[in-house]
Amino acid sequence: MLDLAGRVALVKGGGRGIGRAIARMLAEHGAAVAIGARSAAGVSRAIAVTASVNTQGGRTIGRHVVFVGVL
Repeated sequence: MLDLAGRVALVKGGGRGIGRAIARMLAEHGAAVAIGARSAAGVSRAIAVTASVNTQGGRTIGRHVVFVGVL
């Protein structure tokens, strides 16, 4: 059993596919999860995922974020 209580996770692209599955799994194991997306459609999907997880007792938020990489 994975115990992530008290931990915070940021999942980029958590509105669909693998990112959504990872966000759900982290929340199921007790982590507070922030789900980020780059587009308006992605934000809508992320918010839908957070609503679903939160009704099952998880702690998540969905937000529009800009990821900046340094080369």
